[in-house]
Amino acid sequence: PSPLTPAAGAPSPLVFKYPGKPLQIGSTGEAVKLVQARVGGVITDGDFGQKTDHRVKEWQFAHHMATDGVVGPVTWKAMFG
Repeated sequence: PSPLTPAAGAPSPLVFKYPGKPLQIGSTGEAVKLVQARVGGVITDGDFGQKTDHRVKEWQFAHHMATDGVVGPVTWKAMFG
């Protein structure tokens, strides 16, 4: 299934299944677009570059998380439930 498909039994359309691997600089695809839309301030082009990394770190900091710029399972759950 696509990461754009809501998780089974999802309580809201904003709950998406973790893509199975951490997203970070160099990652591409639909899951990156979801992250870009969540953090804002970047073009949602599906390319995890320096600007996306910076915005992810800001998002993590604002949510009292480790600011490593990596969207692993913990950050994904905080972003999407």
